[in-house]
Amino acid sequence: MEEKFNQNILRGFLVKGELHNAVSYLNQFPSKHKLVERYLSIFNNVPKRKINNGVIKDILNIYYTYYKMIFWERKTPKEGEKFLVKTFSKKYGFDPYMKMDELENYLKGIIENEGYFFVGGYTSGFFGPYIWEKTEEAHYKVNLLNTDYHLTVKMMDGFISRSWLDFISLGTIGTGGWASENGDLYCVRKSYSKYFDKPRFKVSYLKHEAQHALDKKNYGDMLSKDLEYRAKLIELIYFPDIRKFKHFFYEADGSSKENAHSYASFVIVRDLSRYLFNKEYELDYAKWRGKSKIIKKFAEKLLNDNTKKIETSQKRPIDII
Repeated sequence: MEEKFNQNILRGFLVKGELHNAVSYLNQFPSKHKLVERYLSIFNNVPKRKINNGVIKDILNIYYTYYKMIFWERKTPKEGEKFLVKTFSKKYGFDPYMKMDELENYLKGIIENEGYFFVGGYTSGFFGPYIWEKTEEAHYKVNLLNTDYHLTVKMMDGFISRSWLDFISLGTIGTGGWASENGDLYCVRKSYSKYFDKPRFKVSYLKHEAQHALDKKNYGDMLSKDLEYRAKLIELIYFPDIRKFKHFFYEADGSSKENAHSYASFVIVRDLSRYLFNKEYELDYAKWRGKSKIIKKFAEKLLNDNTKKIETSQKRPIDII
């Protein structure tokens, strides 16, 4: 009997950056062969997309080649970063020995001069730019375990690039937003336009990102994996059913702390496995069904325990999990 296609398994591979595993999984299902052909067409050639602005197009084509190197040719992150620095330095006359964050500051100026917004840096261990056209502000009050947090959300529209996960998932998955160092939240409006009154926005975006903002305000410098761990626990506490845990279960990966989302999910599943099943890690998802209430309860305990560890830790940056 043919295995039934599971979107969560595919999503898990993509979030972890395991593109070959994602394509191999799709190949098991005849109904997905056209999707496999799309992947092979993009990643067996230099990735390109139709972009009207020539300056932005040139910049993104360099990033697209980087995606191909990292996710299809399986080059190391260091090799990928070296390629970006070398290629951008040659094209724009930058110092070939500068760090990537310095280089992206120059790219930011170039892109903003074209009339667009730009955010660079890492997303779960890999580079990839966010480039968009418009920003509007909205204001919210969010409750986090009896703490009201007031925040400003900058709603972004007109995306040209939404980093690596959006690209390797062919636009089906991607960052819905982020929290800045000054506490403002950025939101990809299109990702939530149909969900503003649903948990997908109210919990998985607002509460998740508000927890990031609150943690940065209260504790200062915290590693990405620790930020994600706490924000994902908040999602489990407030999400009305087990769907969110199911996402975490399939994206969990303990192999790299640099991939903050997947690593934080791994630690959560591990900690819950110890509590619920008295074992190091429960790999059979069927055994988790029907346990939404106890997952929510223990997620709150994990968050409170983590807070105590942070408040007694002398480490900076904060590195707990």
